[in-house]
Amino acid sequence: MPERTGLRSVLIIGSGSQACRALKAEGLRVILVSSDPAMITTDPEIADATYVEPITPEFIERIIAKERPDGLLPTPGGRAALNVAVSLQEQGVLDKYGVVVPGTNVQTINRCQDGALLKRVVEEAGLTFRPAAEVFMEESVLGWKVYELELMRDRNDNVAVVCSIENVAPTGVHTGDSITVAPAMTLTDREYQILRDVGIAIIREVGVDTGGCTIQFAVDPEDGRVIVTGMNPHVSRSSALAAKLAVGRTLDETAGGLTERTPSSFGHVIVTTGGGATAAGRTFAEALNKALRPRGGDGGPVGSTGAQDDHGLLEKVAAAPHLTPDLLTDAKRHGFSDAWIAALRSMREEAVREVRHALGIRPVYRALDGPPGTSPCLYSSYDGEPEVVQRAKPAVIVLGPGSRRGALGAELGHSCLHAAAALRGAGYEAVLVGCDPEDFATDGSACDRSYAEPLTLEDVLEVVHAEQRGGPVAGVVVQFGGAGALRLARGLAELGVAVPGNPLGAVRRAGVRGVDAGTGVEIDVDALFDGDELYVGAVMECVGAADSPSGGTTHVLPPVALGKHDLTRLRAACATVAGDLGARGPLSIRFALTGGSLSLLSAEPSASRTVPFSSCATAVALARAGARIVLGATVAELRAEGMLPAVGDGGTLPAGAPVCVQLDGAMGNGSAFGASFGTAFAKARLAADRPLPTKGRVAIVVADRDKRAVILPVRELAAMGFELLTTADTADVFRRNGIDATAIGANGAGRPDDRDMTVAELVREEQVDLVVATLDGQEARTAASARDVPCVTTVQALCATVQGIHALRGPAESAPPRSLQEWRTTAATPGER
Repeated sequence: MPERTGLRSVLIIGSGSQACRALKAEGLRVILVSSDPAMITTDPEIADATYVEPITPEFIERIIAKERPDGLLPTPGGRAALNVAVSLQEQGVLDKYGVVVPGTNVQTINRCQDGALLKRVVEEAGLTFRPAAEVFMEESVLGWKVYELELMRDRNDNVAVVCSIENVAPTGVHTGDSITVAPAMTLTDREYQILRDVGIAIIREVGVDTGGCTIQFAVDPEDGRVIVTGMNPHVSRSSALAAKLAVGRTLDETAGGLTERTPSSFGHVIVTTGGGATAAGRTFAEALNKALRPRGGDGGPVGSTGAQDDHGLLEKVAAAPHLTPDLLTDAKRHGFSDAWIAALRSMREEAVREVRHALGIRPVYRALDGPPGTSPCLYSSYDGEPEVVQRAKPAVIVLGPGSRRGALGAELGHSCLHAAAALRGAGYEAVLVGCDPEDFATDGSACDRSYAEPLTLEDVLEVVHAEQRGGPVAGVVVQFGGAGALRLARGLAELGVAVPGNPLGAVRRAGVRGVDAGTGVEIDVDALFDGDELYVGAVMECVGAADSPSGGTTHVLPPVALGKHDLTRLRAACATVAGDLGARGPLSIRFALTGGSLSLLSAEPSASRTVPFSSCATAVALARAGARIVLGATVAELRAEGMLPAVGDGGTLPAGAPVCVQLDGAMGNGSAFGASFGTAFAKARLAADRPLPTKGRVAIVVADRDKRAVILPVRELAAMGFELLTTADTADVFRRNGIDATAIGANGAGRPDDRDMTVAELVREEQVDLVVATLDGQEARTAASARDVPCVTTVQALCATVQGIHALRGPAESAPPRSLQEWRTTAATPGER
């Protein structure tokens, strides 16, 4: 136990598996609350008690009242968790239960948001402070260079800079569209010392007693002038070290935690692109071009404007009569892919690969420095001699997700880590390959090593070659990394690499959508198939699109609209589809149930994005079981081992199981458990920061096909006191059914004061609290999204919304919240639900 005043248990808000493990290693009881089952942190073994609840003061207080932690650690959860901690302090909750916030306390959090205090501290150091969010009236800093420093402070007042990061795009460019580099590449020694000295002064003055913070700077490239643009009292890259310091450890006691990735003397550069790919190399050029590969794919160069080309190498490669060893080596050291070189020279990629191999030009792999307890993370370079470590165990390579494209979340990364952990437990050396930042630093128990490499055929083949030099390779598993991993199956197999589970043949027969679901119910099934026996992992009802012009999906488990007969038909249909696909391992199948007719929409021989949710809800680690089946295990064997239930499956949940709801859309993700669907749905909306109204005005614009179907839920809204605004013809339909509604014109125009306005304008004027828009057209939906007004776009989603509002207006939950561990104990035996 570190020298801290009596901390025995800590409540952590948000993600951060490394922080959880670090504190458990210190002998503390760890309680975790998160609203995202896709995070590896919510695995029940990570914390002693795990809650899937909205991150709000009300729900956190209920957990505190039950668990009675000694400390609250909000920093792993970022800004939302910090704000909750402040609210709990202001409401007197922390004092009431005797909870302290170690390290970065609530006063410090407030100071970090106090621009006047930061301005004083910065100016005392001889610099200027200007919050990046403010409009710069005195002078423009557009085009200035942007840097971040992560600093740590211990209880002995030792301070260290553990990470320096440079934002390649200057101020004025959105962070999500930028490229970051670690360590910072263009800081002079003088500039670095200025940033370091100011950072140390700020962390002391603001009051981060123990733990870490991040400070942002801008530097004028013309004269080196430095200003401070912001501070965050949390870190994103060193959460384990920050957690240990917060509870009393010192920097000298955790020296291994300082083996960070930033000093240039360590010999590598890490680049993360706005497209969601991370790569490492010996030079900035190599790392940048590798990070850009997933964007350009295998089909050719990403373009000279997007690539780093220090010495006219593009022209040299394109114009040279032959690919000489020196030229080819130089190109590879600059991160040029074989596909890129081939496109420059009008060759086939295979021909470039053959020339390179014939010349013996192949990458070597070096280890990145990372926090203690994590598995080695390797990166390729073309500088040095290979170091081969012989092993007796066969290795299995699991392909992770490629670069992020949009708000896809961490679901695929979660499944890949589980798959790797299961294979490691089965006696293999588990190897993970991927370029997703969420998978970059993996849990030390998940795999033996990982490769921070682009997900291209060239890069995967080189990893296979490197692993084969050390010992046998049982195969490359492609079923858990999404479409990018599946696309590589054919190329790998054609070059003689084992791809277990027969996904290649299944891919040829899968993925073709059938009928349109129309007004029917869409059903997602996560399943496992061993070639003979099917295990239904979860049956989820899809409750339509909501809250986004591009739509979204709400998954409900167990399904609320399916009976025993429907489930029997679904199980039989899944078995038929699985047999037709012929693949072993995870399956993702979608059906439509319309008017009693069950139709197949799509089927894929891979784990879907819903696997973390369904695994959390059913208490069965589907990705772990799926990985074992891919490598030859049977459903019967896994039942005997206890990895799968001895009887039953996820198609029929135990009687004590909760209703689980997951929101998945462009406007935010959130999950929640509840005793009823309405409660779980309302909590999931709150977890996604899309709360439902309990009173006010509802604007309704529905298609003719939906007018009959919306009568019952609209009547419920009227009975709860909502004022209904709708088009004249729909208002007539409502009145004939005994529902009062205000007509706002044939085109959705007008309002009670007779001033013509469209529904979108009503939303923008904050005149409505809920929008129901099933009519085609995006204007009202777009306006609702922009104003954070709940918007319902299907009849199913409207019915779900009404149930959620009923739950919110009813009596508050009197029972204390239940952890995942408690839910699993209650629902330990399969039954009927």
